[in-house]
Amino acid sequence: MNRRTLSLTALAVLAAISLTACGGKASNNTAAPIAAGTPVKGGTYTVATVIDATFLNTILNQDQFSNEVNAMIFDSLLNQNDKMEWVPSLATELPKTEDGGKKWTFKLRDGVKWQDGVDFSSADVKFTFAAILHPGYTGVRASGLTAIKGVTALRDGYKAVDADVTANKLTKEQGDQKKVAAWEAWKQSDAIQVPDKTSVIFLFDKPFAPAMANIAGRGILPEHLLKDEVGAKMKDSKFNRNPVGTGRFSFVEWKANDRIVLKANDNWFGGRPNIDQYIIRVFPDNNTAMAALEKGEIDRADVAADQFDRFKNDVKNVNMIEYPTLNYRNISLDQKNPLFTDKNVRYALAYAMDKETLVKQLLLGHGITAWSHGSPSRWDYSDKVMKFEYNKDKAKQLLDAAGWKPGPDGIRVKDGKKFSFDFYYVGSTKTEADAAQVIQAAWKEVGVEANLKSTDQPTLLDLSDAGNPNRKQPPAYLLGWNVGTEPDSYSIWACDGTFNDISYCNKQVDDLLNQGRAELDQSKRAPIYAKLQEQLAADQPYIWLWFPNKIVGLSKRMAGPIAGTPVGIEWNIEKWWIQPGK
Repeated sequence: MNRRTLSLTALAVLAAISLTACGGKASNNTAAPIAAGTPVKGGTYTVATVIDATFLNTILNQDQFSNEVNAMIFDSLLNQNDKMEWVPSLATELPKTEDGGKKWTFKLRDGVKWQDGVDFSSADVKFTFAAILHPGYTGVRASGLTAIKGVTALRDGYKAVDADVTANKLTKEQGDQKKVAAWEAWKQSDAIQVPDKTSVIFLFDKPFAPAMANIAGRGILPEHLLKDEVGAKMKDSKFNRNPVGTGRFSFVEWKANDRIVLKANDNWFGGRPNIDQYIIRVFPDNNTAMAALEKGEIDRADVAADQFDRFKNDVKNVNMIEYPTLNYRNISLDQKNPLFTDKNVRYALAYAMDKETLVKQLLLGHGITAWSHGSPSRWDYSDKVMKFEYNKDKAKQLLDAAGWKPGPDGIRVKDGKKFSFDFYYVGSTKTEADAAQVIQAAWKEVGVEANLKSTDQPTLLDLSDAGNPNRKQPPAYLLGWNVGTEPDSYSIWACDGTFNDISYCNKQVDDLLNQGRAELDQSKRAPIYAKLQEQLAADQPYIWLWFPNKIVGLSKRMAGPIAGTPVGIEWNIEKWWIQPGK
């Protein structure tokens, strides 16, 4: 999952969430009109972003924007359509499952070429996933592959070697050699099989429902270009800024913090896109991007909620497209911080928050209030969770009962300690800054002092990164998740989850997560994840705030079957075209 982007297979909070909006009503999902006429080829399509990419490499990137660019350059085994259904891509059909779901066989397209002309094959698929499991791998995807046969034992072996190095039983060099040898031995096992160039077989230790997202949805990398750069070397590879994929568009150039230029892949197996060139321009802020859209200098930009009506009614060269997302915003509470270990205190902080008013005033009705993990756009969503609707008196009663009594300055005190903590947020957008101010004021009314700490997104991600041994864990912070289309959220909520930044641990939640992973039948998985959402809401490790809609302004030059969906707007961009003379 993306924090901050991560699809649930990996990670995350993207800056674009801050630039979209939501509120207290159900979302609208309007599609731009499909222009009449026959598709034509040619022209340049230009889109705006306010953050640059990090890695153009499908197993290293963690931010949503890089994900979106990678989706243009690289193909995965399967894609998702506008209904969030899995459809063939590099694979010719959905996988065949056997042995109770422990064996998955993918049949691959024949004749696919990498953008440098080399043949694509099943060896590239095996290489991609083996690279994720290399002991020197620096990304975050490995936790999504632990059910593959032998992987848990392999990773446990890495930990044992690390322990021996720490205990001075092995040198660092000896330890690294031992781990690489174990990895090489695992690669020779039958865990991932390539019986021929167009077949790949994955074996699992146990049935693993998230395999569709964690494996079928992962962009495939070229073995011939990266086979000598696995492990830590890959992070510094020139490939990451000069990528070669099999996708709809080929890489042309990347000028840092300025633009990324792609061109149509003439040899794409799905047929050459109509658009000749795809350019992503990096703007300093969303206001500048919206101004460029209004002037006709670019073709797509996020539109802020407070500009929605103006663009819709007065800007004649832009179509407005609004659609639900797979994102939510939340306040994370460090579960090891003594201020937040009492569940009733967390309840009080939630009751003190007038969420409905918050999202209506700040986000102007473009979305809905959030009460737990999940997304209303996804099949597992449950609305039957505890809802901490605004009740200031209830909040005060709970704090009183927990021993937090009002002090002389109005801030509550217990055992001589004030209820005061630092509250971090990304201050680069007005929405974030305004939300932080509102939250601070709401808590002050019940005697809780939140000291606002504005920072940038990379800094806050580093501070809260569970994998960073030197992090300075913020007591509370405003961030969010892109939960993806796969409901498995083990990496966030499991006691040992890779992205469990707040040290949350509930064995009942771990059990539900494991049950959800083991059940392949979606109709039986849904109630498992409903219970998960109910338990999380009852524990309230986060204070959930809102699910945003995405608001996109799209130039009326653009034509085609264009519709915003929870998986984005450009899921079928190869079918778009630029109207002649516009």
